[in-house]
Amino acid sequence: MSRPDGGKSQRKLRNLLIMPKAQMELIINIVVLTLFFGLAACFVVYFQLDDIFDKFFQLGYLDENVSVMLTDKWNISVQWLAMLIVLYLVTVIIILLIQSHRMLGPSVALRRQLNAILEGRYSARVKLREGDYYQNIAELLNRVTEHLEKAKESQEVQESQDVSSEEVTA
Repeated sequence: MSRPDGGKSQRKLRNLLIMPKAQMELIINIVVLTLFFGLAACFVVYFQLDDIFDKFFQLGYLDENVSVMLTDKWNISVQWLAMLIVLYLVTVIIILLIQSHRMLGPSVALRRQLNAILEGRYSARVKLREGDYYQNIAELLNRVTEHLEKAKESQEVQESQDVSSEEVTA
């Protein structure tokens, strides 16, 4: 049974992670690092402000109503900070996926091209998207493949001429 979208959404999802292990390792490292420093910053700010509130309250500068109001404001600030951290993480993950595609996608294409050469298929060429890394390597590999293709064609022409000349002399 065929899908109405021709399987494109499944293909897009499968292409999201070109080299899943490398991409996930990069994402996990950045997320863990971000969470660690984000939580560390939150704890420092929280304990510093909490200490300041306690000292003001002990000295009598804050009455109960002001303390409740400041606590409410603090809780709202913490919620906003948490939302900003989540937004930051989502943005970082999206940027990492885009950048890893630009970096790892060409390596997959180059590997395919090298396998094609090893199998004797010299007509294949590497086609990279604009903005992908390794453009110069892909162009060089395409030139090498073109040279191999021409050498193979020349060799085939020479072999057919040798066979023809042998048939004539026989």
